[in-house]
Amino acid sequence: MGPAIQTHPESYPFIAVFPQVEDLTGRYLEGWLAESPDGIKAIRILDDVISRYSVDTNKQILTGWSMGGYGAWSLAAQSPERWSAVLPLSGGGQPDWAEKLKDTPIWSLHGLDDYVVLPEESEKLETAFTELGEPHHAAFSYVKQTGHDVWRNVYGYTGVVKWMLDPVPDHLLNMTLAAGD
Repeated sequence: MGPAIQTHPESYPFIAVFPQVEDLTGRYLEGWLAESPDGIKAIRILDDVISRYSVDTNKQILTGWSMGGYGAWSLAAQSPERWSAVLPLSGGGQPDWAEKLKDTPIWSLHGLDDYVVLPEESEKLETAFTELGEPHHAAFSYVKQTGHDVWRNVYGYTGVVKWMLDPVPDHLLNMTLAAGD
């Protein structure tokens, strides 16, 4: 998201917080899990930002790509009531999180040609939400002709920003993302 914000800062009326994983010795996709030291630290950093700046705590949006996509799912499942929107990219998680997250607006995106984190990781969660039945507030999109770098299409797309600011299903209707959007 950083490059998208740098390119078009006027499109992002957010305070964006970008913590970095410090533990590079653990399992790669577990760096941002809610119970990991870096996951705990990320929430502390966010809480510090909230205490220092004028932040609408009813509009906390959680997003991440790859390892961060796994972290977005995990952190959201730990405290689903905290997040006004969750946007995991190229991530995955535990299917039992669907029950915890059924009332949280989520839009999961994954490149169909992702060979680093296979789209099946998102599909497992999609299946879990489908099995819950309605109502739930999770949507899943798979971007054609796009691999693991799906963030390049997603974070620069104005429809995604619009959804993050007002995460209602109507904003997802007729929305397609493809390489080059």
